Amino acid sequence: EFYSALGSNLKTGKLTPAEHADRISEGEADFGDFEVIMYTVGIETLVRRLSARYGHRTLDNIQLASAILAKPRYFITADRKLAKLASAEKLHVKLV
Repeated sequence: EFYSALGSNLKTGKLTPAEHADRISEGEADFGDFEVIMYTVGIETLVRRLSARYGHRTLDNIQLASAILAKPRYFITADRKLAKLASAEKLHVKLV
């Protein structure tokens, strides 16, 4: 998702090549602070429920389900629709 979003912003001209490279470097530096959530039966079950409830994209439902189970301090996203869904699921959202 990270690379896709930045690639899309580069392609549409929202980011210059230099800004794109900077954001990639910054994001990759932050990856060490991320918690990796393994895909489990519990996540799959929750993904099914979220898909039925919201009808959103599968990868976003996986991300949302993972966050619901991990209970992070903040759910950070650049996707406005995903932010709205995360808020509906009582996550503390930071839209970037």
